[in-house]
Amino acid sequence: MSSLIAALVEEMLACASRGETFEHQDREFHTELLAGIDNSLVGQLVGAFWDVHSAVLPTLGLSAPSDIEETAQAHAALLRAAEAGDAKAFRDAVTAHYAPLERMLDEATRPREGSGPSPV
Repeated sequence: MSSLIAALVEEMLACASRGETFEHQDREFHTELLAGIDNSLVGQLVGAFWDVHSAVLPTLGLSAPSDIEETAQAHAALLRAAEAGDAKAFRDAVTAHYAPLERMLDEATRPREGSGPSPV
């Protein structure tokens, strides 16, 4: 793996330890991680995902997962698994990576008490 990816993980961990978000490093991490794959469509899909992610979260009143430390650690696990060539560990890391975002989206889209249809 490139030293750039490792540096991005270190930056994400440092930001998270200070309670800061790291969207730029996150996007670059995923772009760099997939740069070695000889498939331009994958790169386009990663870019599209980030464009949608960046556009949708603010409309839900969200900016980043609330547990940024967990998110940063998940990136470190992705890197370790990729470096080791461990497909199972990589799949597990991907699942862990998206868990904070899934929780955040679930909370943001869950109907609030009293916000449903009025009883007739």
